[in-house]
Amino acid sequence: MDVIGKSNEVYADLDYWDERYSNKLQPERGYLRLVQVLVSGCGNSTLSTEMYEDGFKIQTNIDYSEQVIQNMKIKFENSASEIRWIVADIFQLDEILPANSFDVAIDKGTMDAFLTKFKNVDDPWDPSAESLELARKYLTQVVKAIRPGGKFIHITWDQPHFRKMFLLSDLVKFERSYSVGDGFEYFIYVCSVL
Repeated sequence: MDVIGKSNEVYADLDYWDERYSNKLQPERGYLRLVQVLVSGCGNSTLSTEMYEDGFKIQTNIDYSEQVIQNMKIKFENSASEIRWIVADIFQLDEILPANSFDVAIDKGTMDAFLTKFKNVDDPWDPSAESLELARKYLTQVVKAIRPGGKFIHITWDQPHFRKMFLLSDLVKFERSYSVGDGFEYFIYVCSVL
């Protein structure tokens, strides 16, 4: 069966869909090739390469560790050669990345890492002005790189009542949060860039 219908009307026909899905085709992911993704503080996570395998081919991964960037470039030079690996300071992204150039930015533990600087002095219910300002500085840099209406996805161990206060701002609109896992869960926050 040709997955492209002979006319638009076939898409309203249940028989078309049943036949199409009975062939056990791979999910259609062609549109994903057009999404430009920034992974902020990528580290040595496999998230980027897993996303690459799932169709997100246009990626820029940044980290301030030159060692991890070199390791990732070498490790994935043959299997995910389109991924860009860049040494960069997340607090100075506007110096290396063009404004409004990404559809999505993903933070998987980056904010967690830099906020540990304040763990011994901050009350999680009442974070210091310094930790809130540092989070805003980071978010400002990331948001500059994302197109208006684009998404900022933040993956963290922090529960919503602790993390939302770092995300609520005039820079992004908080949309929703998800929890993943049982007992030892992590949280995914999705925000739209204003």
